[in-house]
Amino acid sequence: MQLELLVKEVKLIARRKSVLFFLLFVPLFLGAISSSYSTAIPEETPVAIVITANMSPEQVHAIIQLARTFSHPYLVPNLTDALKGLQREDYYVIIEVKRFNGLEHGEYVVYYDRSMNPVASVSENLLRLLRIELGNSSVEEVGINEAVSLPEFFFPGVLLFVAMLVGFELVADNCISEKSVLPRLQLYGVAGRNIIFRLAVMLLLVLLQSLMIMGVYWVMKVRMPLNWTVLALLLLNTLLFSLLGLLVTMLLRFEPHAKTFLHVLMGFIIFISGLFYPVGFFPEVLQRIARLTPTYYSAVLMRSFMFRPGGVSLYFDYIAINVISVVLLSIAVLIVHGRALKWSVQ
Repeated sequence: MQLELLVKEVKLIARRKSVLFFLLFVPLFLGAISSSYSTAIPEETPVAIVITANMSPEQVHAIIQLARTFSHPYLVPNLTDALKGLQREDYYVIIEVKRFNGLEHGEYVVYYDRSMNPVASVSENLLRLLRIELGNSSVEEVGINEAVSLPEFFFPGVLLFVAMLVGFELVADNCISEKSVLPRLQLYGVAGRNIIFRLAVMLLLVLLQSLMIMGVYWVMKVRMPLNWTVLALLLLNTLLFSLLGLLVTMLLRFEPHAKTFLHVLMGFIIFISGLFYPVGFFPEVLQRIARLTPTYYSAVLMRSFMFRPGGVSLYFDYIAINVISVVLLSIAVLIVHGRALKWSVQ
């Protein structure tokens, strides 16, 4: 009898592909994350090395080898390109070699972004380490952009989290609760219109919640660097999350476990996209995974448009990734929509 009950439970789990996904993916993902952190000090943070001094290939190699002890160095041809990369979070620190007469007899300038609050604190340790390693060399510190507090730094991530919560939780919950009436909506010819209005309501909800968050920040006397570009990007990402929540719910046939799947996906996106913690502090393999997700670029864009001067032209490719993601999700929803309505009555 006990064996039969055991077999029954295994069969029930095996029939639900989403449950199998949780059982296999979650422990593998968490294991990969925890095992990849071999040290508490970031050693694979991308750092740009700019050589403006006259140096031989052997001397350049010596500088790169030194940088490899505490970072993942990239040799960048000029300071202008390196500073652009710093604004785009391609690099978190720039080390400019202005004069070189051996490692301990040179002149170096270290640039870092003061608006990246966690990076700024790490940069102080980096400077201390460089001054020890470089002995009598001159090491100058240059911070770009205006310094922000930790609550200000978290503000873009909080807004994206709210958009994700609305897109994943409310869209899935409303669609699941309407499962029984979907055939009637289709019969009346308003099923598609129903989805469009639902997405519009989600956009309005995110705007309302953003105003509430701004109210809390105002009461706490924390600066809110909000502008129209940031709001447009927030709405674009709300649409992205809502479409993704809708697509997952339809693919899982409007079953309640669609929400469980979305909750796991939410945790993954929050972590891997660097909404609250810079991706450059992750192990390199996780940095590569992060750059495969459109939400990583969303997080960078939100921080950039809030805290960093410069035009939109610097981020055209990042914006394009967000827009293309929304377009592809819209197409996927349109393709799946007809079949999903049939699944709801099965």
